[in-house]
Amino acid sequence: IGNVVRNQVVINMAPFPFGAGALSYYTGTQPVGSFLGVPVFEQGRLTGVLCCDRETPEPFSEAYVQLARKGAAQMLRTVATERLFVQMARSKFEQEKLYQALSYMNHALDLDSVVKAAFSAVTSICPVEETAIVHWEQSDEKAVILGAHGELLAPYAGKPLDVSRSLLKLAMDNRHFLPVNGELHNPRQVVIHESISFAEMGSVLVQPLIEGDRAIGAMVFAAHERGVFTPQRRDMLGALSSQIAIGLQKALMYRRMEEMATTDGLTGLTNHRTFQERFAEMLARAER
Repeated sequence: IGNVVRNQVVINMAPFPFGAGALSYYTGTQPVGSFLGVPVFEQGRLTGVLCCDRETPEPFSEAYVQLARKGAAQMLRTVATERLFVQMARSKFEQEKLYQALSYMNHALDLDSVVKAAFSAVTSICPVEETAIVHWEQSDEKAVILGAHGELLAPYAGKPLDVSRSLLKLAMDNRHFLPVNGELHNPRQVVIHESISFAEMGSVLVQPLIEGDRAIGAMVFAAHERGVFTPQRRDMLGALSSQIAIGLQKALMYRRMEEMATTDGLTGLTNHRTFQERFAEMLARAER
């Protein structure tokens, strides 16, 4: 079989001079008198070997070889059809997961809810081990990780970071996900900040969060396994990121309005109404 793969030619061998152990699909002492190996090509590329054998030592006729070739071609067509059906079923399943993920986002109002819903939505789409929502503070050109999941990124949640020389900033500037194929060409590439190394991650994706005509942040995804971010998954994460950007902007505006309603603009302290409400709550708890 190895000779068929190596030379990519038909091997019609009779009598077969080796034992059954020379054929990888046998584990016992099956008698083999003759062997036929036909290389199987798909779009000019070798994809397998069709193996035939029998106990008698007569070689396979040319008609049998042609029949094996036709059989291999038929099997390829069957496999291609099955692949199509599997892909259609997987596409339907993943689309259902995307709709479910979007429903998570529609019910999120405050910032914590948006972050939790975003993480739940992402994990329902693809198996990532590291996820972070990064908000870009344009006023002081700093990025803040609003929420993170995973051993690598979780310690940096809530910390402002300088991302001016990172893949994240490049993705936001171009308003396009990076890297293009979802894998780092250079393991030393700065993804968020030089203090966070993604060298051990086989798959990395930075998806900018676009609100209107500007980037307000980015989602960062990573996994140890390679090839996680397939084109279809990248498309779904892009659609999800659009909803996350809207939810994030609403949550930030809601938090800002809440701060304005409860804080004195001059001193930055809690205003009189809020002070009285919280004092009443504390007094009621003390009386209980």
